[in-house]
Amino acid sequence: MAKEVVEAMVTGGKATAGPPLGPALGPKGVNIGQVIAEINKKTEAMKGMTVPVKVIIDTDTKSFEIEIGTPPTSALLIKEALLDKGSGKAKGVMVGDLKIDQVISIAKVKQSGLLAQNLKAAVLEVIGTCTSAGIMVEGMHPRDAIKAVKEGKWADKISEKVLDNGLKIICLKKSDTPVVSAQIWYKAGSMNEHDGVRGISHVLEHMMFRGSENVAAEEHAQRVNDVGGHCNAFTAEDITSYVNSVPKDHLSMVLELEADRMENLTLDKDIFDTRSNKGVEGIVNHGPVVYRQELLAGNFGQRK
Repeated sequence: MAKEVVEAMVTGGKATAGPPLGPALGPKGVNIGQVIAEINKKTEAMKGMTVPVKVIIDTDTKSFEIEIGTPPTSALLIKEALLDKGSGKAKGVMVGDLKIDQVISIAKVKQSGLLAQNLKAAVLEVIGTCTSAGIMVEGMHPRDAIKAVKEGKWADKISEKVLDNGLKIICLKKSDTPVVSAQIWYKAGSMNEHDGVRGISHVLEHMMFRGSENVAAEEHAQRVNDVGGHCNAFTAEDITSYVNSVPKDHLSMVLELEADRMENLTLDKDIFDTRSNKGVEGIVNHGPVVYRQELLAGNFGQRK
């Protein structure tokens, strides 16, 4: 089943049928209005930021899937600082100020796409970007904030631990909210794929919601929704992430659900075949996407 992929950068929550999406989607025969509406729905929380999006189109049925990337670090910083734009004169003019908690949150979102080997290194990279954006950290110039992090300031907030089984735990403490966000990140994505299984990472992402030996199909999402929470997932080149946000009293439930599907996932053949037809071979003939995946795998290695 042939598929085509359209990639573009859009303004979060404000995509339109004009360039670049409209002209690119027009010849594909897909319902442009529905595509735009779905993109805006998925990027609502990123209003005003430039967001990378990927539209995967089934050339036979004209159905489509939307994949959303993460905005550039600078865009996330500007949004957190409630600015319209960066300084433009970063060497001498600071136009905003962020709390270290905000910087850590951005570092966690962007960590997979940075060169950093751990959360502390990712925080340092994000603070480095604050310099060009003209944004201070806790009232400090970014160069002073970098020095403070290296000397151990905020070490209690920038915490990591690796369990005996290799699972890395990263904890960001925020005492001003009764909500907890529990995220499970697997170090596998489209760069680990090869001809014959293109799209398998995204298919498995969907299968993770189709039940286990102990949890029925879609029950994971339903239980999270029942306590007033929200869950979602996304696949990128080098990671697949599952995100659960719930009232803090229900953290144990979320961890139990994630542990269960990690170990006891049910891979129903009929459901898998249906999902596979939508995604596995969807991009095998899309040259730029395949080239990008192979380039990443060649330069950085396929993760085991």
